[in-house]
Amino acid sequence: MFPVTIICEGSSENAYLQSLNRILRCTNYSWDVGPFIPRVAHQGYYGSVIAKLKEEQQRNRKSTFHVWVDRDIYIRNTKNSQTNYQQKPKNIPNFFFSTMNFEDFLMLHCKDSLLNEWIAICVQHQHFNTPMTDADYMPLYRSLLPNYKKGELPFDLTKDRVTLMLDRLKRPKNPFANDFGMFLSTALTNGKIEFIA
Repeated sequence: MFPVTIICEGSSENAYLQSLNRILRCTNYSWDVGPFIPRVAHQGYYGSVIAKLKEEQQRNRKSTFHVWVDRDIYIRNTKNSQTNYQQKPKNIPNFFFSTMNFEDFLMLHCKDSLLNEWIAICVQHQHFNTPMTDADYMPLYRSLLPNYKKGELPFDLTKDRVTLMLDRLKRPKNPFANDFGMFLSTALTNGKIEFIA
């Protein structure tokens, strides 16, 4: 029985993983699927997450490790993150990316009208070509989810919301890809994780 440590960019991913652990129960532990243990890097830059990854690997050699960050930083190549990622050593796992950021991923859990409004805003601001920065997208995001704060979820995470997100990730026209969501989908499909009844 091995835990899965997720080196995540920020406190919002941490809150999500903590909530997800509450509604998921692992029934058939294997080396790659166990309880999710979030460890916050506080930044998504390549150097920051690798430093956190190495620190956590020293602390717990029995865990399986993954890294979950926003793709926008890598598209902009902020602090040479994309350049460094492309040259990463083989012992560094491939990252789970949120396209373009975690807030986009959260919208996949919301009702159709909210999701469609957010997609329209993203198209209008060319978010899919040149990702908006935090300063640009947060006021727009809060116009749809006014209670959203970094480090907190703007809704209660439920089985139905997770199922909705997983279904949307499988749609060919979904603009918000998410590698962690696909990892979760695969684990559920393989029967390694079970929803609590």
